Amino acid sequence: MKQQNFWTEFFLVNITYLVMYTLTLGFIFPIQQIIATKSLAVIGLLFLPHGVRAVAFHYLGARAFIHLLPASYLTWFITVYGNNLDLHPLGPMASVIACYFGYLMFNAVNRLKSDKLITNTWINVLIMSAIMSILNGAALTLLNFDGDFLTGVFGYLIGDIAGAFFFMVIALYIYRSIKFFSSNFG
Repeated sequence: MKQQNFWTEFFLVNITYLVMYTLTLGFIFPIQQIIATKSLAVIGLLFLPHGVRAVAFHYLGARAFIHLLPASYLTWFITVYGNNLDLHPLGPMASVIACYFGYLMFNAVNRLKSDKLITNTWINVLIMSAIMSILNGAALTLLNFDGDFLTGVFGYLIGDIAGAFFFMVIALYIYRSIKFFSSNFG
């Protein structure tokens, strides 16, 4: 792989992760705090960065692991010290590792079948996102959640899958807007 491609991928993944995290932390999370109970303080019911993780692993494979770590730790630092949330320092590493294992599990199951599970990229990314979310939820629940284990995993599952879906919708509309403006005004 060329050095320029690495840095382009690195920049795109990190900027996208940071923008989606900022949208989640600055807009979605405050609304959740108003509506939801105090017990869901560390679980996002709509966590857009999980979509970045799923799409990054889908398109970049194992390289996404290296690309996601810096933004994950930067957002952890901002969350812990900017919002006074008590999150475990291994949380970002656990999330990226869980997503990597989810990626590996999805690909292993997909390779076992002679015909691919589903040929639709959206559905594949969402299925992979769900597998990643279960593993991510289990890891983060053990590290950060004081309540019932299954409640924590289910909370992360909802937030991650909903976040992946809405991230993909946002990405689709951005892509179509760029395509529209470049063909009509470019």
